[in-house]
Amino acid sequence: MHGTRKKRGLAYVSEVKKILLSRGFEVEGPAFRRVWFPDKSGKMKIKVAHVDFFGLFDLISYRPEAGYEFHQVSILPNKSKKEKAILRRGHRGFLWLRTKQNRNVIYRIFRIEKETEEIETVLLKMFEKENINKENK
Repeated sequence: MHGTRKKRGLAYVSEVKKILLSRGFEVEGPAFRRVWFPDKSGKMKIKVAHVDFFGLFDLISYRPEAGYEFHQVSILPNKSKKEKAILRRGHRGFLWLRTKQNRNVIYRIFRIEKETEEIETVLLKMFEKENINKENK
């Protein structure tokens, strides 16, 4: 189950990355590192694991007029936990929370500074490959 949640979470990060790229941002992430662990026989194996920037953010974006911005991707039920973690560490960033509304997948986007403010709702299907290609023609 745990591995499935991680794969699903990385798929959500990939969705947000595509949205940011389609908006003209340069995007870095998600980041990975190598981890050594023993297999059943005790032999050491290497595995690749996702790691957050500053222990908080999945993506870093850049655009000259916006500068560097940090993005945490999660699901709506985790809002309070993720928001508190960012505020506790004194960071600023954007919290992208995936949920469903009227059978459509959306991201509710919150700006987190000293306070949290919902700034936008994005309908995911508007950023699927075929829709992005239509907009760019």
